[in-house]
Amino acid sequence: DTLTRFFQGAASAAARVLQPSTWSDSLTALAAAAGRVWSGARYPRVCAMGALALGAGLLLRRRAAARAAQVLGGGEVAELLKAEGVEVVFGIIDGTYYGLYISLRELGIQFISPRHESTAVLMAGAYSRTTGKLGVVLASNGPGFANSLSGVAAVNEEGSRVMLITSHRRVGIAYPDRGGSFQCLDQTRITRSLGSKFSQHVPDVSRLAEITRSVLRAAATPAPGIVHLDVPESVMNSKYTRQGEWFRPPSTYRVLHPLA
Repeated sequence: DTLTRFFQGAASAAARVLQPSTWSDSLTALAAAAGRVWSGARYPRVCAMGALALGAGLLLRRRAAARAAQVLGGGEVAELLKAEGVEVVFGIIDGTYYGLYISLRELGIQFISPRHESTAVLMAGAYSRTTGKLGVVLASNGPGFANSLSGVAAVNEEGSRVMLITSHRRVGIAYPDRGGSFQCLDQTRITRSLGSKFSQHVPDVSRLAEITRSVLRAAATPAPGIVHLDVPESVMNSKYTRQGEWFRPPSTYRVLHPLA
């Protein structure tokens, strides 16, 4: 009788935990189920505590699964870089792409921070030329981006394979520019004017993976040079439900070895 009550109570608690959609509703259902087991069992304390423990375990498991299904916009970019074999990123830490920075650390990608954005671009260029790998550099919107431009011009003329990732003002402020926005300028137009191979702004998260892959594909095609990915800070630092189509191996969208 005790075992029967225990398993009935555990099943009841588990079923009620899995039904509600919010944390508070789940706890309420769990407590109610345990209370009913407590009042109706021959050995109420054993049965109720067992049901409570099992239900709580299932509840925590559901919460962990929900967290795993969430990804930062910056985390999405970081995972695509990781799939490309990127091991080192250069740049100045800034809150506008903090979601990317912390994701790099979680994926084991080293972040090297010099004293100036232009130096970071030159370091990425030197890294690419000495290792044969893609050099990646981060620069924040506005002044950070402007600081990087002398390095961008030099590295592009040298023909180094470098990917510049910049943050931008949140969605709705730029592209088109509303006028008078703080630290806001047409960054993709400027890098195109310097002769970059490819420069594209991300309008929203639904196109983040697609455009990132396009930039990475351009970086692998001849001849070497600067490619530019421009991402709004609101996209970079917000969490989204993970979509399977966002993450594809490089072999599905580009040649696996640079052509030049």
